[in-house]
Amino acid sequence: MRRVLDCRADRAAVSLSSTKATHFRERRLPAAAGMTIAAHLSHQSDRVSLSPFVWNSARQRWDQQSMKKNESIAKIMSSDLVTIDQSQPVSKARQLLESGDRHHLPVVDGDDLVGIISWNDILRVTFGDFGDQDGRSLDAILDHTYKLSDLANAQPVSIQVSGTVRDAAHQLASNNFHSLPVVDGNKLVGIVTSTDLIQYLVDQY
Repeated sequence: MRRVLDCRADRAAVSLSSTKATHFRERRLPAAAGMTIAAHLSHQSDRVSLSPFVWNSARQRWDQQSMKKNESIAKIMSSDLVTIDQSQPVSKARQLLESGDRHHLPVVDGDDLVGIISWNDILRVTFGDFGDQDGRSLDAILDHTYKLSDLANAQPVSIQVSGTVRDAAHQLASNNFHSLPVVDGNKLVGIVTSTDLIQYLVDQY
């Protein structure tokens, strides 16, 4: 038994700088695992021999980081939607945007997304000559002058429901808008805003 222990001690004392005699090499797991392990390497192969506990712990931490990176957009999207049918007048859109805590309104044809209208789209045509009108007069002028399709963006950027939070963040960061409709094919199933992404980020810390 003493001879076995001495042998093991001698092996541990071998200099790591000697490549031929090295039986231990420091190996770093992925950064997300957050640990560095001295892994035993045999002469015959480069296969790492780790205890099941250490390996499972590292893998779980890595998987958690990967899951967050690829989190489904469904986790943060709003599915309780306020929409407007494309056949509705502009005044209806103005009233919905003015009355609620929202800045964007998806335009639909049945269940399908066909456009999006924002509060800025309304302001763009009411700020000038129409700006001093009361609500009823303003709505009458808008409905007489415009159709909803005249003001709405008919080709809004959207994201498929199979997308990830990362995909949504990239879209919003790359474009000059703060609302992203979520679709399943053409069917509108949700919406994601910059505020949703900020809240998701806050929840991570």
